[in-house]
Amino acid sequence: MKLQLALDRMTIDSAVAVARSTTESVDWVEVGTSLIKEYGKESILAMRRALPDKTIVADVKTMDNVRYEFELCFRAGADVVTLMAAAPSATIESGIEVAAEYGKTVILDLLNCPIEDIGRYANRENVILCWHLGKDEQETTGIQANFFKRAALNHPGTRWAFAGGLSLENTHEAAAHHPHVLIVGSAITSAQNPAQTARKFRLLIEEVEA
Repeated sequence: MKLQLALDRMTIDSAVAVARSTTESVDWVEVGTSLIKEYGKESILAMRRALPDKTIVADVKTMDNVRYEFELCFRAGADVVTLMAAAPSATIESGIEVAAEYGKTVILDLLNCPIEDIGRYANRENVILCWHLGKDEQETTGIQANFFKRAALNHPGTRWAFAGGLSLENTHEAAAHHPHVLIVGSAITSAQNPAQTARKFRLLIEEVEA
């Protein structure tokens, strides 16, 4: 089970500093949507320079023009790029194809995607399906009791990720469903001691995997 650190709403220098401080506990480092929107591909390049041996995720949330955006991210050093499951099927299929050409991975973000559509993208070799509770939903409704259970759908061979609202209080529940990736953002980045907090998340994951 991978622990992915999501870095958003900060400067590139601050993001790099947090990433470096948590590197012993975190497997994947996400250059968040807000970083990429504010600083462009330089945010990806900077993270790759700072962490040459880490898996770097570019959270571009592509909806269209997928080859251009994916190649931009891969050439900047990303190993994984995000694509919205609500995008047209032509965009999704092209994105998966481009990632395969580069030997990279797609995280298909299921934000607002109907459950009945998910099966079309299950069991893809270079695809991770991500159950994502958006920031606005977190602030208005919070995590619903069935969020993680609903995400654990029966698609053998499919790799899953959980994102949005993960905390030290609910990560054990999320990890119990054995996703491939747990994506944690502000619970670590806003902590008084990000490195120590990231270590606590790692220990929770290790407890479940033991």
